[in-house]
Amino acid sequence: MANQDYDMWTHIFRNCERLSIKDYSILGQLANRNVLVTIPIEDQCWLIGPYNTLTSVGSALRSDVNLQLEFQSVGIRLGDRRTDSAPTGPWRRRIGDRGSAQSTQDYTNQRLNHSRPTTRPIGSARQTNRFAADAAFWAGRTPEAHHIIEDNIVEAMHQAFGVLKHDYAPCVLLFAELHQRWINRVANQHRPKFNASMTKNTANTNLDLYIRDLYSSPAFRPIGSIAKVIRDVIVARLPQ
Repeated sequence: MANQDYDMWTHIFRNCERLSIKDYSILGQLANRNVLVTIPIEDQCWLIGPYNTLTSVGSALRSDVNLQLEFQSVGIRLGDRRTDSAPTGPWRRRIGDRGSAQSTQDYTNQRLNHSRPTTRPIGSARQTNRFAADAAFWAGRTPEAHHIIEDNIVEAMHQAFGVLKHDYAPCVLLFAELHQRWINRVANQHRPKFNASMTKNTANTNLDLYIRDLYSSPAFRPIGSIAKVIRDVIVARLPQ
């Protein structure tokens, strides 16, 4: 295993703060002390950890009120809006009949730090803003662990081993609608650019474009810093 593999989480720590297990016991015990939060921006931070750990945390958020309170106390965010929160409704199998769209408005002020992903228009409405059925559906979905460098991209490059193995690779916990409707869509647009025969230079360039499109707005920038650490691990493994 390359030295960069061993150093990856050390470098990630530099962009994060360790949670105080004493102050936030439920989250600490649930995650087996294996989670971090990014350095806060305006008292808001992201939860970072291995995929399998964050999946367990996301599931617990559905019903553990005390864990939800700890998230609020720490200032852990799940998205770029104040409404991106722990589940507030029952789980639904599908959205159902949407009916007529509601009138839309500028949602910029709902965004934390008044920021947005660079590939979304300013003030753009989500489907949950336009259809009540969508709002009810996503309000009941479990928060999801997103691989900071998309797992399909890592697998396409044949790099899903060691510290980048699917269940242990660095992830961020996200509101399900944001993850499925936007993050995954942008990541899938980049997926064809990656393969197992890439050189260091090509991989570095394409990963930089991926990081720019997903993480360059102010709210997402702490995740982008971690993405660059993972990029360096991948590039160091590749041939010239």
